[in-house]
Amino acid sequence: PLNVSVFSFDAVAMYSNICSTACLEVMTEYLRREDTMANFDYNPDALIEAISIVLRSNVMKFGDIFVRQITGVAMGINPAPPLATLF
Repeated sequence: PLNVSVFSFDAVAMYSNICSTACLEVMTEYLRREDTMANFDYNPDALIEAISIVLRSNVMKFGDIFVRQITGVAMGINPAPPLATLF
């Protein structure tokens, strides 16, 4: 039909393929836009710093071993879906 679109997503590797540095740059630009700030009441510097901490602090536990994810955005963290959508 004319009113449909075909698309696909890799739900397994979607978040881990997001470059954290590039994602933070995009989020910084978005959160500092006047139209974004006009719609929400927040401190952009505080929110950007919080997102930065979350992106740098991806620590998981497997049994007795703690592992830090150094590439991509960790699946299962609250900001992962909106970050992926905006990125």
